[in-house]
Order: sequence, then structure tokens, then C-alpha cells
Amino acid sequence: MSIVGDIVGGLTSGAAGATPTGAITAVSSVVETIVERIWPDPTERAKAKLALRELEQSGELQRLTIEAGLLQGQIEVNKIEAASGDKVASRWRPAAGWVGVSALFFSTTVVYAVQTGVWLWQCIDQGTLLPSPELNTTDVIAILSTLLGMGAIRQRAKETGTSQ
Repeated sequence: MSIVGDIVGGLTSGAAGATPTGAITAVSSVVETIVERIWPDPTERAKAKLALRELEQSGELQRLTIEAGLLQGQIEVNKIEAASGDKVASRWRPAAGWVGVSALFFSTTVVYAVQTGVWLWQCIDQGTLLPSPELNTTDVIAILSTLLGMGAIRQRAKETGTSQ
């Protein structure tokens, strides 16, 4: 069996990976197998195993095992979502883009048109020229930047084939 096969076999061994202690033992045995294959010299191998034991005792190996388990779980979720025929899961980025476009349209076009209409009505009613309404460019720039970023993400996803 190859080193990769040993790693995958050790990490996916049923009951051993079910508990944190079992997962640590599985990872530890996999790492020992890797150490034996990388360092054929018994002295260097003993040094590497000693370093592994120090990691186990310091809790660093447990933290790394937990992180690896979390990453593996996220990979599984990503696989399930990618295989899903659910339109919501596969099209959330375009939906976020349309929400942004709607917000941009409303905050610039509709609100500004209403403000301008009210301003004109007040000018006519009072018979004098009042200060005109200002377009809130801060919000527009924030929304537009977000939309451009989402567009770039979407384009990259299409180029790499990660989008449906």
C-alpha cells in the first residue's frame, strides 16, 4: 500500500475515527507509518517519533486532528451541495447579485426620483428654488463594489467549472 493509501486508510478507519482519542491514535499510527517510510535510518526515525510523542503530549496533535476532521466534514458538505439538484444551493451567488442590483436600483433611481419629485413640488409650492436633493454616493459605491466583486467571483467560478 502507498503512503497516501496508508493515510486515507488510517484516517477513514471506522470506529477509530469516531472518538477524539481514536482519531488521535489513527493519526499517530499514520504518521508513524510515514516516518518509517521517510527515514529508514533508525536514529533519525527515533528522533521523528520522539517529536511526534511531544506533539501528542502538548495537545498540538489533538488540535490538528480536530481541524482535519472539521475540514473533512466541510469537504463532504461541499460534495453533497455540488451534487444537489437544488436550484437555491447552486444559484445563491446570482441571487445575491440580483438583490444587490435591486438595492442599487431602488436606492439610486426610485428614491432619487421621489426626492426630486418632492423637491420640485416644494419649489413650485413655495415659488422659490430650494437646495436640490443629493444622491447618496457612499451607499452607491458600496453596493456597486459588492456587485463587481460578486461578478468577479461568478466569472471565476464559471471559468474553473465550479459553477452549475
